[in-house]
Amino acid sequence: MNRFALVASSGLAVSIIASGAQAALLAPGGSLVPVPLVAPAGAGFTLLAAGTTPVTAATFSGTLSWGVWTNDSNSPFGLAALNFGYSFTNDSTSPNAVGRITINGFGSSTTDVGRQTFSGTVQPSIADRDSSVFGIIGFTYASFLNGMIQPGQTSQEMYVRTDSTTWTFGDAAIIDGSIANVPVPAVIPTPGAAALAGLGLLTAARRRRA
Repeated sequence: MNRFALVASSGLAVSIIASGAQAALLAPGGSLVPVPLVAPAGAGFTLLAAGTTPVTAATFSGTLSWGVWTNDSNSPFGLAALNFGYSFTNDSTSPNAVGRITINGFGSSTTDVGRQTFSGTVQPSIADRDSSVFGIIGFTYASFLNGMIQPGQTSQEMYVRTDSTTWTFGDAAIIDGSIANVPVPAVIPTPGAAALAGLGLLTAARRRRA
């Protein structure tokens, strides 16, 4: 069962700030080292969607669990704001460990980023956000810090709380040298990001016809 759906169905969310948890705003172009423990979803939150997506690449395979919710009393942006969670399980049969996960699609949203320890064990070493209009947020699992996601292991839950109120599917990249891309929830892109994405697709199409 998807771990984010399990939290909702089992009542494991709490309405108080967990011990040691803290807000962690991640601005465009910024990074967080270490990645802080943040509060879990507050009691009574509303799970809008949850899923588990198979991931396959040349050198690894696994599953990416995800969830999106509102009415989170622990969100710094209010009850109407959207919150996203992601966690990756590397198959025990994978040849390689996974070292980085990125999620594309947070646009101009203000984001509060961190980790939770509901079921996963591998802690991300670094969280970062690029400065582009696409708002790509990445989590690095460094072998020289907290370790990579080895075969048979599951990452801790990666939380992205936002001030946005509308969502759609963006793109996640799971990386170990080879890359697997899968759809995951993110915020609806800003008009500027959508226009640039459309321009990129148009340019690629023209190059293929050339």
